[in-house]
Amino acid sequence: MKIDFKSSGGRTCNFTLIELLIVIAIIAILASMLLPALNRARESARGTTCLNNKKQAITAQLQYAGDFNDYLVGFLPSNGTSGLWCSVLANGQGTDGVFNVKGKGYLNETCIQCPSVSNRSKPGDDPFDFWRSSYGVDWSYSNGSEMENSRRETLGRYILSVASPESYVFFLARMKRPTDTLIFADTYWKKNNSGIPRFIFDKSLDSGAVVQAHGGRVATAFADGHAAMHTGVELKNMPFNLQYWFKSTAGDIGN
Repeated sequence: MKIDFKSSGGRTCNFTLIELLIVIAIIAILASMLLPALNRARESARGTTCLNNKKQAITAQLQYAGDFNDYLVGFLPSNGTSGLWCSVLANGQGTDGVFNVKGKGYLNETCIQCPSVSNRSKPGDDPFDFWRSSYGVDWSYSNGSEMENSRRETLGRYILSVASPESYVFFLARMKRPTDTLIFADTYWKKNNSGIPRFIFDKSLDSGAVVQAHGGRVATAFADGHAAMHTGVELKNMPFNLQYWFKSTAGDIGN
């Protein structure tokens, strides 16, 4: 069977059906080869954006610390969501002392999100779901539990509970190794298929944990103000000694 095509000059070009199928097959093969490369490029761009978000967030934390006695915020003793680190840094402080004045904070809502994790809210949404639309801050020992001696000797006893076990801050003056003290990391809340604003270094938190969201790497930020990409294994081998993370947003546990 032949299929006729007319060129722009009016000449007729004959192709057999087999030849046409071969051309289509070649195009399909080329597309399948290019698609992974395009996906990797897209993910690389998201990773760069996320790392910049972490840098902006840790810079905002240090600005907050300059205003509030050298403390980085974890969760403040206020009502519900308004005490979360992401709400505090993204909102301004009202006359009642609560950080709930939208758009008047140390950074914007875009900077508290990982673009490779599903988020319930988009920047500008009102209300904004801070519990399911941000990456996480370290929540280890903030519930009143005692830090192990070996960890305290290495990093310092810098996580302080205030007002209630859930409310806590990071005290910069007590950090022995701020360069190695992880503050922010990409996180995934498995049961909600979303981000989660907290993580614990050695176990899951209500099915949430640090996640390698960017091609096997985590966008992180540390107390000294630097941000960097790391694998879960690299974070485990650092003095911070991360022990629990997800290999991807599929929720499979790393080791």
